[in-house]
Formats: sequence, C-alpha cells, structure tokens
Amino acid sequence: MDPIYLKVLHHNLVANGGAVAAGVILISLGIIGFIFPLNTFGFTGMLAEGTVVEIQEICSSGIGQLGQALNQEAKENCKWVRYGAYGVYAFLGIGVVLLIVGLAMPQQKSSAMYICEYCNIAFNNPADLHNHKNSKHKKQELQSSPYLCGHCDFIGKTEEELWNHYNDKHPDEKKW
Repeated sequence: MDPIYLKVLHHNLVANGGAVAAGVILISLGIIGFIFPLNTFGFTGMLAEGTVVEIQEICSSGIGQLGQALNQEAKENCKWVRYGAYGVYAFLGIGVVLLIVGLAMPQQKSSAMYICEYCNIAFNNPADLHNHKNSKHKKQELQSSPYLCGHCDFIGKTEEELWNHYNDKHPDEKKW
C-alpha cells in the first residue's frame, strides 16, 4: 500500500475516530446514570436507592414537591439530583451527536498530501515539496538517478539530459 495513502488515512481516522470515541464514552456514562442506583457511587440516604433519573422523577412529582416544601434537606437533595439528571441527559445527547458526526461526516482530505520520501515531512502543495527536496535532498535525489555520466561526475535527471551532456562535454568519447 502507498505510504502517502496510509498517512492520509491515519490522519482522517484520528480526526473522525476521536469524535466516535468521545461519543461512545459519553453515551456509556449516560447509560450508567440511568442504570446504576446512586448508592453504587457512595451516596447515602433515602433517595440513594434509585437512579438519578428515577429520583429526579420523584422530586418532580407532586409528593416530591410537597416534601421539598416541608423539608429543606429534601429540597437541597432534589436540587443536586436534578443537576445530576441534567448531566445524564447531556452525556447522552452530546454522545449521540458526536457519534453521528463521527460516523456520518465524510472523510476530510488531508491538507498535507505531499510527503517527502527521504524524511517523511508533509507539504500542502507539490511546489513546497519540490523546493524542500532541492534544498535538503538534492544530492540524495541525484544519486538515485540512473543517468550517470561514465566520464565525469555528472548526474542527469533524464536520459535526454544525459545525452545532451555527452554531446556537449564528451563529443569524441564513447557514449554508452
């Protein structure tokens, strides 16, 4: 497989994979809030036997409202349970949105598509890659050329360039 393709694929997977992972984590936390009673997490008291959502429903009912009016501690507890229920709903909602966005969004094209084969630095356009290779890897690039002069240290980039060099610099010598 082409190394440039793998780098672009990895970049896209990391970008969308993060949204998917965050969505799964938030949905998991929301489900935990729905399933496990508060006493599982170390809370004590009469209301700790239910889940955050169950207790929030009790606090919102008519009897719960009456209890809060008569008892300041019940009112305070219901306030914190209400915040907890909002947190559970928020975890689920945001988790679902992140999951949908992470799975439904098309893979974005990487802005760094041109990668130097000598040092794996990525560039946004081919001109930048060309300038980089000419300034940093010219010797390596030329040495990998199959167009070496047999009479001097000239290295051509193309067969035509080598042929022109032979005609200009070594006209009386054997070319191949």
